Amino acid sequence: MSNLRVKHAMVGIALGLGLLAEPSAEAELLFNETFSDDTQFTSSSGLFSDGGFDYFGIAGTGTTDFGGGPDPSGLKAYTGFDGTFLTGMDLDGEGAALPVQVEWAGIDISGRSGLEFSGQFAEFFDAPGDIDFDDFVLVEYQIDGGGYQPLIEFRLDEGEPDNFNGIFREDTDGSGRGNGEALGDVAKLFITPIAGTGTSLDLRLSVRVNAGDEDFAVDNFQVNTTTPPQGLIEPFDNDSQFTTSSGLFSDGGFDFFGITGAGASDFGGGPDPSGAKAYGGFDGTFITGMDLDGEGASLPVTVDWTGIDISGLTDLEFSGLFAEFFDTPGDIDFDDFVLVEYQIDGGGYQTLIEFRLDEGEPDNFNGIFREDTDGSGRGDGETLGDIAKLFTKPIDGTGSLLDLRLSVRVNAGDEDFAVDEFMITGVPEPGTVALLAGGLLAGTGARRSRR
Repeated sequence: MSNLRVKHAMVGIALGLGLLAEPSAEAELLFNETFSDDTQFTSSSGLFSDGGFDYFGIAGTGTTDFGGGPDPSGLKAYTGFDGTFLTGMDLDGEGAALPVQVEWAGIDISGRSGLEFSGQFAEFFDAPGDIDFDDFVLVEYQIDGGGYQPLIEFRLDEGEPDNFNGIFREDTDGSGRGNGEALGDVAKLFITPIAGTGTSLDLRLSVRVNAGDEDFAVDNFQVNTTTPPQGLIEPFDNDSQFTTSSGLFSDGGFDFFGITGAGASDFGGGPDPSGAKAYGGFDGTFITGMDLDGEGASLPVTVDWTGIDISGLTDLEFSGLFAEFFDTPGDIDFDDFVLVEYQIDGGGYQTLIEFRLDEGEPDNFNGIFREDTDGSGRGDGETLGDIAKLFTKPIDGTGSLLDLRLSVRVNAGDEDFAVDEFMITGVPEPGTVALLAGGLLAGTGARRSRR
């Protein structure tokens, strides 16, 4: 997918407040790791146990897993965890390289903003304490492979004078020593905002505890969005969000309408067409077609998205990628078009953007698509070609529900089109922002992260 992003103003507000509270009523759960098993994550060392005080695995009330090793006798009696959790002690005692890392890759955050991480953390207290200056528990994240950034970290208490045999506290200022909330036998919930938006999020837990009675335990890692999904993101990964007038199809050659590209293709059960064009500029899958009535479909073929939630949004905007493959001297005729329309609350469809035959084509045949900027029925603006181009258009009006419609008429061999990354975005009205911020501030009991 491209780097197009939803532009919710709430992102900056939530992050600027530095909020850490119980997830608000509007929160949407995007990722949930209960550590009931190891199916969601990978680890640098694998799970293990020597049966005593060197171990790394899943323990608690439920099915334990120490990579085939026995349940350890040195397991600590934590409280506050419900069910199973991930725990470890003296992580290099059986030869594992430190820090041991646990990773979750490819968490889908498409179209989401106001992201936050939450998790439970504990370290069992044996008087006077076990944690040394080089021990830590660290959670990091990255969005779209942009490099890992810290979310929350626990280090030795900065008040420990000799750098040994202390406790974990949250390091809220990145100093390398703990100055915040202390960890202990009872699991504590911490919630911290995730800066940024994108398509895919990776999480990484790194732990260094390297001696007897140096331990850790974590559970219930979650990623939520505190901003309810509004608008539309259509990556054309599948046909689950839209309906079509014809259905997807392909004759295997030059009559087709469906989803293709770098990913799973879908032509309604038909074969991938040999006549599919080699467009550039699309990342992943996109929707494309050629000679749309060649298999009997009525023209124009329409694609509809209905009931898009735009409540409380202003400054609405449409964006999308468009292409038509150029075969010399051109394929487009006077009655071909690609048209995007919208209506708000059933008020009647209005044109957002349309591509028609170049107005400079003298014989009305075998030309190219240009944007029709003046509604004349002929193209006078930006041309389409083999490489996908991004077009962005403002949407007039506000309301509760928006319907979007793509209509296409290409009805001969080599008359084609391709589109991708359709988005409807907007900015929350001030009242909506205030209400949402109030929900965020209403949390109770969780620990505030100031990182």
